[in-house]
Amino acid sequence: MAACAIPASAWIVQACSPTAPQLFAPDVSLPAFDSSPPAIAFDSGTEPVRVAVASAAGPIAGATVVFHDTNGKVIGTTTTDSAGHAEKILTAGAGVTILYGSAQTVLQAVTYLGVEPGDLLAAFDATVTPNNPQVTITDVPGSPPPQTTGYGALVGNCNTFFPSPPSSMYVSPDCLNPAGRFPLIVEALDQNSAQLGYAYRKDIALDFDAGANVSLADASWSSAQVNWSVLLSGTQPQYPPLVDVSEVASYVSHTTSQDPSTDPDGGLSTSPFPLHVGFPDFVQTEIQSSSFGTVGTTFSVVTNRSAAPTKDATLTMDLTKLPPAINTMTFDYGTAQPTVTFAPDSPITNASGTFVVFSWSNDADAGTTANRWTIVAPPSMTTITAPELPSSAVDWTTTALAYYDTPTVTVMSFDALKSYADFRRAAAALPPPDYFTIGLRVTPLLPFDGTLALSSVGPYIE
Repeated sequence: MAACAIPASAWIVQACSPTAPQLFAPDVSLPAFDSSPPAIAFDSGTEPVRVAVASAAGPIAGATVVFHDTNGKVIGTTTTDSAGHAEKILTAGAGVTILYGSAQTVLQAVTYLGVEPGDLLAAFDATVTPNNPQVTITDVPGSPPPQTTGYGALVGNCNTFFPSPPSSMYVSPDCLNPAGRFPLIVEALDQNSAQLGYAYRKDIALDFDAGANVSLADASWSSAQVNWSVLLSGTQPQYPPLVDVSEVASYVSHTTSQDPSTDPDGGLSTSPFPLHVGFPDFVQTEIQSSSFGTVGTTFSVVTNRSAAPTKDATLTMDLTKLPPAINTMTFDYGTAQPTVTFAPDSPITNASGTFVVFSWSNDADAGTTANRWTIVAPPSMTTITAPELPSSAVDWTTTALAYYDTPTVTVMSFDALKSYADFRRAAAALPPPDYFTIGLRVTPLLPFDGTLALSSVGPYIE
């Protein structure tokens, strides 16, 4: 039996089974398995569990992959090859932990619990970012709209203003997709900074070391826009929700937010969000309710991905779909296998899976390291313990613990995922909220249309 044939242009979160959902984010690359026979032999048609590890710089070779039995005990280790691959035949219910990073960035562990033969599990090192994140706009289209006095440039939520090209701006990692590609909008502005027209390019590559020079000379000015409104139905939560709308192009979001207000019918609605016609690949709309509980900051969120509208439109979102908050959590970093126990206010229905993120720092002879351990677990688990690691991986454990953060627990329910098996294979494309970098949008960009509900608790946000 040959290994899966998966396009190199896809972020691999697809299983080998031909009936598995094809889950991937466009323009996001992880190393692909080719159609050559796997490195190990297997019998009776049993497929190995396969691992792929990469960063924006390419495949990660030499990452340690630890295999666990159903009780979390180590049953073997290997390292990824030059393509970022590793594989092993495992029984259903086993676990896999991927170790990567360095003391200069973050030592990271990603564990998948409850794996099955044929799983394809991905890990992405988001701490590896371009050495030169500079984008230079060399040209804009000719004949700008009348009364233009300057320009604004948008790369996701990164922006700059300039009187005329050329102009340069630095883009942060969250304004790029994981493959280092991005969209660019240039807006023509009047003396009051009001938009008169816009031009854009999408799917632009940022060279890891050289940045990017972008010309819009061949683009054209447009003033077309549509208005996207959000109507909230159902009972309001205790605290007023926030509505975020993201125009997503090249898998990068430009997000704006509003506090909804009472409409003439007594419900809640937003003012129209103006969208650039032709620019977004899709629109992602998020209702966000947050509070400070006894154990940290809690988020209850519903987000919807839908096609970009071609005319004014209203999306109705049901506030009763907001999942219950997680307001009970205890945790222990006192051993090499940290653990957390949590409970929501009421059962979370139709959950797809759970993320737990432990964060701490270690003091060692070589200096202080930052550590992050992410665990992907079945939705039925409310006590989650990190598995055993081999003695050679002591730097990835809490043995030399100096400081720790409150863990993050996130339960997701995505209507496009029909089982925990689907969730495992999609987990790399659905990262949980990072409480230290949360901006306007809490939920990840969705790989395809659907609705995701998220309940999360983590450190207090000041």
